[in-house]
Amino acid sequence: DLHRWYADVAPDVEAFPDIVWACKEEVLSEHFRTEFDHLASAAGRLLETPEPQRIHEALRELTIALPRYRTYGTADGLSDEDGELIGAAASEAMARGAQPGSVSDVAELLCTPMAEPARAELLLRWQQLTGPIAAKGVEDTAMYRDNRLLSVNEVGRSPREDAPGLTVDEFHAMMQVRREQNPRALNATSTHDTKRSEDVRWRLDVLTEIVPEWTATVERWRQLNAPHVRQAGSLRVPVANAESGLYQAIVGVWENSPPDRQFVDRIVAYAIKAARERSLRTSWVDIDGTYEQALEAWVRAILGPDGSPEFLSEVAALAGRLAWFGALNGLSATLLKATCPGIPDTYQGAETQVLALVDPDNRRPVDFASRDAALAGQRQAGSERDWGAALRDVSARQALLGGALTLRRRYPDVFLHGSYEPLPVAGRHANAAIAFQRRHPTGSITVVAPRHWTRLTVPGELPDSQVWADTSINLGGEAQWEDALTGEVLPARNPTMLADLLTKSPVALLIHQPGGGLIAAERQSR
Repeated sequence: DLHRWYADVAPDVEAFPDIVWACKEEVLSEHFRTEFDHLASAAGRLLETPEPQRIHEALRELTIALPRYRTYGTADGLSDEDGELIGAAASEAMARGAQPGSVSDVAELLCTPMAEPARAELLLRWQQLTGPIAAKGVEDTAMYRDNRLLSVNEVGRSPREDAPGLTVDEFHAMMQVRREQNPRALNATSTHDTKRSEDVRWRLDVLTEIVPEWTATVERWRQLNAPHVRQAGSLRVPVANAESGLYQAIVGVWENSPPDRQFVDRIVAYAIKAARERSLRTSWVDIDGTYEQALEAWVRAILGPDGSPEFLSEVAALAGRLAWFGALNGLSATLLKATCPGIPDTYQGAETQVLALVDPDNRRPVDFASRDAALAGQRQAGSERDWGAALRDVSARQALLGGALTLRRRYPDVFLHGSYEPLPVAGRHANAAIAFQRRHPTGSITVVAPRHWTRLTVPGELPDSQVWADTSINLGGEAQWEDALTGEVLPARNPTMLADLLTKSPVALLIHQPGGGLIAAERQSR
């Protein structure tokens, strides 16, 4: 179990909710003290309290405990959802020892409709303050202190032990709500502010499927690299927690063996930035040059010519496996992004592989010329595509995205207004695929996105028909479907075996047009 192993490796790292609390507390005290003190004084005056310090402490605890970035109240008050958030924050603050009466008074002050201008101003200013405290405290500090699995250290995800991710049923339920409430929301997989590009996260997600192997590998790498450990005063550099995170960064962006100087420089820059963001041994406002020099020396030693050949060989081998399964993860994620309720967004060049860490690594120039050339090749290949080869030359995601976007342009109402209907998957690998349909009078689509790829195939190969064996879905009553990725026409059979749908491509995107028209026929007519 990854959590148990991490607790043994980094026993000084607290549970993530406690890390978040400590980091938000530090950020409030060190970066926003003046603004917060003004707010607390205003709250004390509005409550006419003889003990302003009591209100100051209560507002401080409530601010730290808020489980989201901010609420969106106005002079007319808060929505029910925002009121519940403040209620949850009050409960958390009291559970951590805050005075119940004071916290309740402050929570009621924030939740009451603001007839007086001073009360309305208090709420608005507080809402403007909670966002930066959460941003700096959680994503810019806490997520650098917990290194158990870096792929979940992003806004919208969490390394908490009690946050194992969504089940397939929960995912479907979320998409149905999204269709009803936010059908034009952004489906983004990378932005300017992600800590790691989507390709890196998809690679590192694979570690959750090979936990015993990964934890044993890290222990072996620590032994191989022990001769290069430095000292900064009495401190071991790097500590085990940071070392685990750096190994993930290395395998996440690994491309060439042996690593070139540019790669080593990138890892050094990341290691120092991560250390400063953690704000434990060094920080942006209190740089410890001795510690940072020791950290840089360790990175350069393990990745340089004097490093362990066994370590570098194992990194290359593991990174190659993660790259294959991560690319398959990326195909499924891209298909979901392009077909689920919402508007798919592709950040600067991420239609093909981008292996980037946090800025400045993700600010490197994008080679758009190579992407244009690859896109021209996609058009030439058409539906006759070797998906295995496309995965190896990292053009598969671009091909998939192009096909899905073409379909969205041709059938906009299916994607903007069509229903979202989960398709149960039956058989041996029922839990290894997400399937659903979007239906509208102008057309219908069926999506099949496999997951848990390490259970389905080996590096360098795609799952064959024997793997999917008895695994099936029911397509419904339509006479025939066309595979938008391969051009193959499929008669509707119930059940339909995934072995029949996933023979030519690792994912499936099917289209049914009322009247029986085919995309392939439209292509030929043009």
